[in-house]
Amino acid sequence: MRSPSIALRSASIRNAATYYGARGDAYNAKGELNRALADYDRLLAITPNDPLAQQRKRATLAAQAEMAKNSGPPPMATAGVTQPPVPPPPATPPITIGGPRGAAELQAREQQAAELLKQHKIDEAIAVLDRIIDEQPRAAGALALRAGANIQRRRIPQALLDIESALTLNPGNLDLLLARGSALVMDKQYDRALADFDRVSALQPGNVRAITGRGYLYKGKGDRQRAMAEFDRALAIDPNAVDAHIGRALLFRAQNELDKALAELDRALVINPRHANALANRGYILVMKGRAAEAASDFDRAAEIDPNDPAIFLGRGIVMMSSRQTDRAIAAFDEAIARGINDAAAYTMRGRAYLGKGDLDLALADLDRALQLNPRAADAEVARGQVWIKRKDYDHALTDLNRAIALDGGSIESYSTRASVYDAEGKDELAIADLRTAANLKPKNIFDVLAQASAKQRIEQLVKRLPCGSGGRPNGATCL
Repeated sequence: MRSPSIALRSASIRNAATYYGARGDAYNAKGELNRALADYDRLLAITPNDPLAQQRKRATLAAQAEMAKNSGPPPMATAGVTQPPVPPPPATPPITIGGPRGAAELQAREQQAAELLKQHKIDEAIAVLDRIIDEQPRAAGALALRAGANIQRRRIPQALLDIESALTLNPGNLDLLLARGSALVMDKQYDRALADFDRVSALQPGNVRAITGRGYLYKGKGDRQRAMAEFDRALAIDPNAVDAHIGRALLFRAQNELDKALAELDRALVINPRHANALANRGYILVMKGRAAEAASDFDRAAEIDPNDPAIFLGRGIVMMSSRQTDRAIAAFDEAIARGINDAAAYTMRGRAYLGKGDLDLALADLDRALQLNPRAADAEVARGQVWIKRKDYDHALTDLNRAIALDGGSIESYSTRASVYDAEGKDELAIADLRTAANLKPKNIFDVLAQASAKQRIEQLVKRLPCGSGGRPNGATCL
């Protein structure tokens, strides 16, 4: 075991390296390249073999050389590319960046990569961009395009590296700052992301993409009220801000307000009928409401537009789970999570699938993770209660189910599941009371529909077990 003094010294070195890297990046963003280089030199003195630090310094030196060339012709503009949003949690703003100094051949190759990205041939586009950047490390347009491709692949560290390099060539570029802010949100570096969005707002008040980006940032932090306020601000400026409508839908979905979520996604698709992520998320809502045929249509349309959208895999996993194709459902949820859907809904769904398969440890791990991401996820509490019931740990089950009912006022599934606890403990009257409540509520999702059908059958079975004169027996019931 290392001594405490060695451990503390190692931690101090790591903290210093992080500090110099972050301060160097800050100077770079402000265009103070000499100060940035000084901090990168300090960073390399601590971590001389760090490839990220080495590239930061190279890119900054290249930018410094570029700024010194005052006698050359101005940079040639390349065709812009609009990167599609990359959700759940946040949509990536479009990137439209002016290209570097270069010949028509460079522009043609960048345009080739842009076309490949539009066709969702991401790996092919990255291969083209890698060759461009290997030959011309200061090709800002190629760096921005490759950053967008890596964001779509959820390779956030690589994307951030390219954005930092592009920013040394175009300090203060709003599109790059917005792209970096969104990538940082996806990487859960919320403070740095907020600084980028706030900087854009200071330079361009009313920038809808910055406001929407802050909405996704607060959503990621679990601050639903502030997130909704930012999405509302964005829509007040631009009612056609599709990403803000999707953000509102995701907030409603997290609260199990599926009708409101569906309305937001319908509005988004009126604005842009070919928005793959809006289609995928609407499919998710539809399957949760038991409208599987409509959901399948949305998933198919989304896959035609963007087969890489992770929400497609999440929705199809639910369809498979509802038809008891548990292994295929788990594979779909694995893919959704691997592609970047790192929210409570994804882990809750995979936890349910593991529960259905009987893998209780894996189910519990996923549901614990879901509740870490969203402590107010009532559906995760219900599913975890079901795991405890399988383990015959009724005290833990009752704690989770009571919390779920307190969080959202109670659902058919939560009351029906709590009735199972009371039934197992021999508390028939309490079980019947919960089942009757479940039978009379309006279903909110497919799990409520299934639970309600079961609740009505179980009431009849439990009533027969009650002694005559019991308050739980309906008037006129036959005594055994």
